Order: sequence, then structure tokens, then C-alpha cells
Amino acid sequence: MNDVRLQPKTRRWLTMRRLLWGVGGIAAGGLCILLILLYFAYRQGRIEQEVVADLLSKSPGGSAQVDDRPGWRTRLYETLGIPRPVTALFLAGKQINDHDLTKLESLSELRLLSLDQCSITDEGVREIVRVPTLESLSLLGCDDITDRSLSYLGTLESLTTLNICTFRAQISSRNIHCLSALPSLEILDVGSCPGISDDAVEPLASLSHLVNLDIRGTSISEEAAKRLGRALPNTIVLTDY
Repeated sequence: MNDVRLQPKTRRWLTMRRLLWGVGGIAAGGLCILLILLYFAYRQGRIEQEVVADLLSKSPGGSAQVDDRPGWRTRLYETLGIPRPVTALFLAGKQINDHDLTKLESLSELRLLSLDQCSITDEGVREIVRVPTLESLSLLGCDDITDRSLSYLGTLESLTTLNICTFRAQISSRNIHCLSALPSLEILDVGSCPGISDDAVEPLASLSHLVNLDIRGTSISEEAAKRLGRALPNTIVLTDY
């Protein structure tokens, strides 16, 4: 009789034990996944540190910024000593070339890239657009890029700010229309590109989502600049006139 009375309790104990084992297994599995993710985050952070250190060694005065947005991840990374992702990189000088830009793909959260008078060509720009997180790009004084770069840049859909002042006639009106494929583009600076002429007005006018457009130093005539201003009533258009 005693065995019969204890049987339901035994079943409840077995059920509870199975439940505890199940919960413990889930918790252990979750902990393992977390540790694996933290390991990969640490390894990625170390890779980014090495890449950035190499690039900055070739760019006197260059600098980098890491993700400093408040949140649990930033606090966790700081506590565990995990290098935070690089979000902004400022490089300058003729020592930076196309080969150096092949390393940018290792920067998983790079959002801003500034290249000031670097020795890059269209091939370097093709490497830049392999960074899908990029939102702001400055190619100030990169005089060796040509119209072909515009066709590459037209694939970088995350881009919101673009500066392609080159001071030389390497950039013309021919491929300006490629930039119309950038749905998030708000700021465009093509100043000091004398190769950009009145032929660029129509494709530039299609960029109705622009907030700011700089065409100073181009070959766009006064009349064409006025037409562009009328076509973009919600855009601040900076001209020489």
C-alpha cells in the first residue's frame, strides 16, 4: 500500500528532475553560445586593431574612432576588455594606395571614411564599396579617380554623405547619373571638379532627396545653376553665382 501511495510523488519528482535537466541544458547551451560570440567578437576586435594600426602607420596625422554609443554591448566590451568596433577612419597622404584599401573590408561596422589626398584610383574605390555599412565618404583631393568611380559608388546604398572634390578634370558629367541609385544620399559635394558641366544638371536634378549640394568650382554655368536650383527647391545648392 505504501508503494502505491508514493508512486505519484515519484512520478512528480521524475518530471521535475527532467524539467530541471532541460532548463539546465538550455542555460548551458545559451552560455556556450554567448562565450562563442564573445570569442569571435574579441578576435574580430583584434583584427580591426591590427588593420587600423597598419593604416595609421602610413598616414601621419590620421585617426580612428570606435563605437561609443551607450548600451549594454559597450559596457560588456569594456568590462571584458574586448576591442570595440571601429566606426570612423580618417586617413591622409600619398602613402595610402589601392592595396591599403583592400583591408577595409575587415572593419565590420565602419560608417565614416575620409581619404585626404591619397594615391588611390578607381580600383581603390571599388574596394571601398565592399564596405556595406559605410554612410559617409570623403575623397578630397584624390586626383587619380575618374568617372568609373561614380559607377562603383552608385552601388553603395547606405551612403548619406559623399565628397568627391578632386581639383582636376578626372571627374566629368558622364556618370553623375549613377548617383541617383543612392536612396539615402543627403549631402553631395562635387565642388572643384571642373570637368562637371551643364550636362550634369539633369542627373543632379533627379537627386530630389538631397539636403545639400555643392557645385562650386565646376563648369556649370550660371543659367544652368539657376535651373538646378529651381529643380531642387528643398535642397541648399551652393554655387559660384
